[in-house]
Amino acid sequence: MAFAAPLVSAVGGFFSSGVGAGLLGAAGSIVQGIGASRAAGYQARVAEMNARISEDNAVRAQQRAQVEQMTQDRQTAAMLGEQRAAMAGSGLDLNSSSFIRTRAQTAGLGRMDALNVRQAGDLDSFNYRVDASSNRASANLARLEGRNSLISSAFGAATSLVGGSTSTARPNRITGGRRNNDPWMTRAGTSMRRVTI
Repeated sequence: MAFAAPLVSAVGGFFSSGVGAGLLGAAGSIVQGIGASRAAGYQARVAEMNARISEDNAVRAQQRAQVEQMTQDRQTAAMLGEQRAAMAGSGLDLNSSSFIRTRAQTAGLGRMDALNVRQAGDLDSFNYRVDASSNRASANLARLEGRNSLISSAFGAATSLVGGSTSTARPNRITGGRRNNDPWMTRAGTSMRRVTI
């Protein structure tokens, strides 16, 4: 255990120097970039899955609308049959102009109902496809953010390494050996800034 104190002192001295701090900053930047990239990849996969679900829902909406349209057409045909049976049972002439107009009107209204059902299904399908497109755009954006996180972390790591190495370098000859490059500091370390109260 006698070696522990000098080892801790050496490690502490290394990390308190600019090089050690620069390495820690660089490692932190890279780890942060990798984490952000993985999170963005997960978001992209979720958005792609949501896009596939929306596409499936669009197909189902179309199929449902077709079934409902056929059901509506059958109901209209049944209604026309009931009208014909009722009129024939009451002794009316099935070829009379009023019966023909009544049947035509019933058929026209039934067809309108069927078309409305179909249009509602088409609209639902369109909305699902728009949602799928939006989810794909979100996935692309997430992938782009992931790439940008990696690139940004590389620049952050490089900046940390450069910053750590310049803090241990010789003082700049132009600044006269001052540690900071503040033009308002004298060589003696006195601030020449105006202090207002």
